[in-house]
This record gives sequence, C-alpha cells and structure tokens, in this order.
Amino acid sequence: MRKDTFANEMYAKLGKSEPVRLLMEAQNRAIEAGHDFACTKSETAVDDLEEEVAELREALEAEQKDENHIRNELGDCFFSLINLCRIHGQDVDDVIGKVTERWLSRKKLMEDKVIAAGFTWRNLPDDVSLKIWQEVKQELKQKEYQ
Repeated sequence: MRKDTFANEMYAKLGKSEPVRLLMEAQNRAIEAGHDFACTKSETAVDDLEEEVAELREALEAEQKDENHIRNELGDCFFSLINLCRIHGQDVDDVIGKVTERWLSRKKLMEDKVIAAGFTWRNLPDDVSLKIWQEVKQELKQKEYQ
C-alpha cells in the first residue's frame, strides 16, 4: 500500500537508524508520497549539487566563519550526492567503498614511487609530489580502461 505521507514516520527514526540509510529511505518515501522535491532527474540534481557547493564555498570564504553554517552546507552537499546515488541506482556504501579503494590504491602506488625516489611523505617536495601524482593517475587510468 502506497502512503501519501512520510515525514513524521521518518522523523521518528532519527537516532535509531544509520543517517545515510535514513536519508536515502526518506528521499525514496518522499517521492512515493508525491513530494517531488525538484531532484528526481539527474540534470536537476546536478544543478542542485552545484548550487549547494557554491553555498558551501560562500560559507567557507566568509570573513566570520560560522561552523554551524559550514556544517549545514556540507550536509546539503551530502544530501545532493546521496540523491544522485539514489537517482542512478547506486548504493552509497558501494560508492564510498569504491572511492576509498581507488584513493588508497592511488596512494599506495604513489607511496611506492615516493619511497623509490628516496623520500617520505614528510620530506616530499611539491614538484616531485605533483610529478609522481601525474604518473600514478596516468598508470591507473590506463589500467581502469583496459
């Protein structure tokens, strides 16, 4: 049976469910209940993300930093990213797991090159770091698309 309401039931789950899972469920329930929050299409959701990132940038660049404002804008960015995952049928945990794996594999390969060049992370000159980073990105890109 399809429900025409969702917010009260979802709100009651705050603190009792994983926040990301709860948000994904709430987004789905909102759409099922007929509340189109203007983020059901990929293009609209990307536009929303860009707007949220601009608002985050403003909060970060403000002369008087307001940590609550920054936290809220970061949260809005997460909301938009989670919404894009939902729209594209991507599991958030899988997306985060894959980006963690990619990032760590890049850093592992980079670290091997840093050590081979006679450096550590702490004494790595910026120009050498950038050169090694470019090499690593190129190597991994070739592997990913073979």
